[in-house]
Amino acid sequence: MVVFFDIDGTLVDSDGAGLDAFVRGFAEVAGIKVEQVPPIELGGAVDSALLVELGASLGGSLRLRPEDFYPRYLECLRENLVSDRFAPRLLPGARELVALCAETPGVTAGLITGNVRAGAQTKLDHFGLWEHFVLGGFGDDAEERSGVAKAGIQRALDAGCAGDVGDWWVLGDTPKDVLCARENGVHAAAVASGSATIQELETCRPDLLFKDLENPAEVFSRLWDWHS
Repeated sequence: MVVFFDIDGTLVDSDGAGLDAFVRGFAEVAGIKVEQVPPIELGGAVDSALLVELGASLGGSLRLRPEDFYPRYLECLRENLVSDRFAPRLLPGARELVALCAETPGVTAGLITGNVRAGAQTKLDHFGLWEHFVLGGFGDDAEERSGVAKAGIQRALDAGCAGDVGDWWVLGDTPKDVLCARENGVHAAAVASGSATIQELETCRPDLLFKDLENPAEVFSRLWDWHS
């Protein structure tokens, strides 16, 4: 069984550190003021798509190259994660649940996240979690979340992960996480710890819905029991 985790709102609350880094990095590389950067909605977003959308929203003439933007974004992100301006934290139960998945025979902990791979590693390294994840789909694999999920699932298949794809899980905090699971034939588990309310997630009809991950043993048991 593979459990693919989203990061922001599911495992981590960055307290705005990620959003600030994206906006500040974009403004600096684009040569505009931070106040000129259009509003960004991060819930379920994909970094590569955000970069294109921001450029288009400024008249369509601005096309930042990823190789110019991401190094500065990552510098801003690393600065923010240790800055007194922000208080990033792991959400309750996240570390224990990831460890259960990573340490249980026959289970693999993966990632399906809108963060580009280097951004995902930067965030999870900050909390000592990156080492638990051996594969995943990232925001530099595709501009839509379904494509990100497809890339992560294919990597798991290529790695010979145990079980049928139909028994695998995507665990995230937005309707987009549920949708990308459905579109790729894996189970959807939702947790109301991020940008979506539990009522909004209920309407998406995930296979499992959690208020939070504060009881990681119970969450893991329900994922495993469904798989079994």
